[in-house]
Amino acid sequence: MAFLDKAQRYTKDGIVAFILNTPKTGFKANPHTGVTWCPVGVVIHNTGEPDLDQWAAYSQAQREHWGDNLNNYYRGMGWHSGPHFAATPETWSYNLCDVQADGIHDSCRNVDYFGVETVGNFEVDEDDPNSAAGKQSLDNAINIVAALCVRFGFDPDKRIDFHRNCKRDGHACPGSLVPDQLVIGSVKKRVAEINKQPPLNVGPLHPSTLPHADTPMAPMVVLEPWPPETDPFFSNAGKSINKWLSYGVSMPFALAMTAQEEAESSFDFKAHGDHRSAYGLFQFHPDRCALIKSGTGIDIMKFPSIEQQIAGAWYELHSTERVAFDAISAAKTARDAGIAACVKYERAGAAMAAQKRGAMSERWAVYVQKNPDFLKKHPFITD
Repeated sequence: MAFLDKAQRYTKDGIVAFILNTPKTGFKANPHTGVTWCPVGVVIHNTGEPDLDQWAAYSQAQREHWGDNLNNYYRGMGWHSGPHFAATPETWSYNLCDVQADGIHDSCRNVDYFGVETVGNFEVDEDDPNSAAGKQSLDNAINIVAALCVRFGFDPDKRIDFHRNCKRDGHACPGSLVPDQLVIGSVKKRVAEINKQPPLNVGPLHPSTLPHADTPMAPMVVLEPWPPETDPFFSNAGKSINKWLSYGVSMPFALAMTAQEEAESSFDFKAHGDHRSAYGLFQFHPDRCALIKSGTGIDIMKFPSIEQQIAGAWYELHSTERVAFDAISAAKTARDAGIAACVKYERAGAAMAAQKRGAMSERWAVYVQKNPDFLKKHPFITD
């Protein structure tokens, strides 16, 4: 495994010294594929959890042992490695995994990019990247990335990537409040500073003398990969989002309901599941089908169009499911709306269902943002 036996904490200068003395040869093979690690760039992430408030609430012992706890968490997932580094809001950051071996942090880039985590949740109404803690965390990340660029000759304009660019993972890392060009510009500035510095001789901080203290870790949500973009899955998703938006709801609301459709039926409006007792996009059961038919004339059990089935769900949200409508409407983010729709509307019973559907909703938010023509290409059909 590439996890360090003990995560190492370094000051700002210390981690630069460590990286600048990292060998450029002797890279190791992936234990599963046999492919030898050959880094060509860096991917920047953010944790989401812990956010800066959660980090501030940790005891000093929890902060100093967080790197080991994170590695143990990923070991528990069966991974052979995780991100290589983690920037914190402290005066120090972590080296988590062997830099001579590949990491696991971005399914699009694991094979040849370093992974740098950043403590924080840099989204609207969440963590402010310009706060003291936010700036410290991001400055530490920029310092690590810049040192990697200097040591390995990475061009910041070409070899810095952001996890949000991996569409199939569906993450917004490092957060919508952290623009690409701002980070790249800051890395370039730090690269210039490092190139002017005399050689540094700074080792890691001494291991923590505080007793080991666990930190809470969010349960891992793993999303199934999407089919190719030529699959009807995408055109049906586009129609669904557009149909929801036609009711005047917010984008988070539309994406939340679309995520429910994906989870229930993968947008197959003729899906007939649950031992053939559930029908259509939302896997309506007969009692719900009867209610919708009596109120709208739409017979879900005859598998009408996507648009008509959404109209049926809209009727529910304004009759028996008004509490759900209010909860989804109140959510400010796609993730929160997806969770609300799962808990209040679909009431899915599977373990982690709400968190998973929140993540699915967020994945659609990232996809729509990165593909501005997507919704134009897939208009809904007017009944």
